[in-house]
Amino acid sequence: MKKLKLNRAVLMFLFLMSSGFFMAQSLGNLTYEWKLVQETDGVQFFAKYQECKMSEQSPKPFDIAFLKIVNNTNKDVQVAYNFVTEYTEGCNGCDGGDETHFTQTIPANGSIEDDCNFTQQGMAHSVRNQNFKGGWNFEKVSITNVKID
Repeated sequence: MKKLKLNRAVLMFLFLMSSGFFMAQSLGNLTYEWKLVQETDGVQFFAKYQECKMSEQSPKPFDIAFLKIVNNTNKDVQVAYNFVTEYTEGCNGCDGGDETHFTQTIPANGSIEDDCNFTQQGMAHSVRNQNFKGGWNFEKVSITNVKID
């Protein structure tokens, strides 16, 4: 009987630890895995976040929101959009201004995405600097003003 109680206690501990691990992998509406944010006319917008080391002098990484755009049509498309980041305290891009407006060409049945190398303009936004205490509290990313040609 004592062995059974110990096993239950161990299982409960492992469950609680793994639950905390998975919960810690989300930031606002983002996770470490690609998540569908929007779909319009055969084009899908996915988002995720990843920690990226920005410089050797920075002791902690930054949390970066990344986009992946998938073209499920049989023709190349040009996609214009605003990549919006929303915080408890305000919003970056909600006004639809040029600073968050981007245009990408996506090949037929293809996709584009970015990573911590930051090679695709308009596909990544810093949402939290882990080195800075305070600052705005990230809530979610969204895609607005989508136009597909």
